[in-house]
Formats: sequence, structure tokens, C-alpha cells
Amino acid sequence: MLQEQIFDEIKQIPSEKLAEIYDLIHYFRIGLLHGQTTVAKPLAGQFNMGDETDDARLDYLQQRYQL
Repeated sequence: MLQEQIFDEIKQIPSEKLAEIYDLIHYFRIGLLHGQTTVAKPLAGQFNMGDETDDARLDYLQQRYQL
């Protein structure tokens, strides 16, 4: 059963990390009760714009600041 697998995994987590697991489970469950879904938003600088964008940005900066 899936619950037993979850409990087995939790038993293997170090005691000092259990508070973090509790918070994760608790707030996940509360979110389900309220029907809210959380969408993770990337932090500044944590996205990939592609190499073409990097090249264009580098060209712009070199022209702008005459590097």
C-alpha cells in the first residue's frame, strides 16, 4: 500500500529533518482542503533563455559599454 511505503520512507529520514517534512505535508494537505494549487515561480536568474538570447545580450552589452 502506498501509505506504508510513505511511512517507510519517512522512518529513514534523520530526526533533525522531520520538522521540514512535517511542514511540507501539513501545508500540502491544507492547500488541498482549500482547493489551492501552488505554482512554483522561477526566481530571478533561474530560467534558460537560450544561447541565441545570450549572444544577442552580449552583443548589446559590448556595443553599449564598448567592451
